[in-house]
Amino acid sequence: MTSTTNPIRPRVLQILPILGVAGAERMAAQLALGLAPSYEVGAVGMYSFIDSVPEQAMRAAGIRLWSLNKREGFDVRMFPRLDRVLREFQPDIVHTHLYLLRYSLPPCIRRRIPILVHTVHNLAQREADAAGRAINWMALGKRVIPVAVSRSVADSLRQVYRIEDPVTIPNGIRAGEFHPDPAARAEWRRAMGFGERDFLFVSTGRLTPQKNPLLLLRAFRAMTSFEAHLILVGQGPLQSQVEEEVRAAGLGHRVHVLGFRDDIRECLAAADAFVLSSDWEGHPLGVMEAMACGLPVVATSVGGVPEVVESGPEGLLVPPGDAASLTGAMQFLLDNPQRRAAMGQASRRRAAAEFSEETMVQAYDRLYRSKLAAVFGAPRGANVAAAAEVR
Repeated sequence: MTSTTNPIRPRVLQILPILGVAGAERMAAQLALGLAPSYEVGAVGMYSFIDSVPEQAMRAAGIRLWSLNKREGFDVRMFPRLDRVLREFQPDIVHTHLYLLRYSLPPCIRRRIPILVHTVHNLAQREADAAGRAINWMALGKRVIPVAVSRSVADSLRQVYRIEDPVTIPNGIRAGEFHPDPAARAEWRRAMGFGERDFLFVSTGRLTPQKNPLLLLRAFRAMTSFEAHLILVGQGPLQSQVEEEVRAAGLGHRVHVLGFRDDIRECLAAADAFVLSSDWEGHPLGVMEAMACGLPVVATSVGGVPEVVESGPEGLLVPPGDAASLTGAMQFLLDNPQRRAAMGQASRRRAAAEFSEETMVQAYDRLYRSKLAAVFGAPRGANVAAAAEVR
């Protein structure tokens, strides 16, 4: 490993399972794009390229991308393949996400990468399996700098790994990209066959056990209004089961399982309320995007959700796993248009004030610069700091 030859533009490599559209993947892509003016940025997807919107945006910005074509399950081939990327790119900072320390740590140690950062996107008890937690126990807070995306995730790092004061950097969104849009609302509804009087609950996110879409189906089925529709946007291992339950319940005319969509902004603009039924969460981007679009939120009070939504002013939070409470909260929004509108306005104000992608990028930039200065010395750190001010 050679040290940075140009102290003005240190090299940062982001490593993810896939360069896709889930929350952690979009966050990492936004971070890479935000850092690109001041750093040489690369990104690795352990699985194959999928030509996602984040992937396209990073390519367009000149960010170097690698795909390692990982197989399902443990894949020993990832060690030499990742080692080759490190040898080629020669990063000063390697920044991993989700469960990938098990693959990245050995080649990073071999190549003597000076700075290792790992963002924990979910509760520590949930993000890694037993083997992953063992690796995290040995690395986080020692060789690797852990970053929590919310206070609840930071608390879980204290509980699981005894990390007393983890860095906490909340996720951010492109708030200017997500906003109320009456024209997009009307067009999306017309294209999808909905009328202006139809009430649309929307839920965006992968159809996985974590998100518990089956609970949401039970809650929606118990509602008394037939004006309401439920829009499920996202793919995942539970999709076929969700679709079968919709058919079995005779809800096909009211529950719409759309799968993957690349028009999330328009879908949110067309909705009347956002709903999330997760059993656990880190710091969900989908909730923040919905709030930026002026939607009131019904969500389970798990993980970092209460740090994003204040129950009462901006939406309604209910206990996890409680279908009856979820039904009641959804019915309340449907039956109380004035409260619903006030919650949506409050959500929009909070998103504009607090959920800035720029704030997130600046926080990671400060973290990187402080570690670069510690490793390479004050002059190098000072040069990096000066470059980072030029955006």
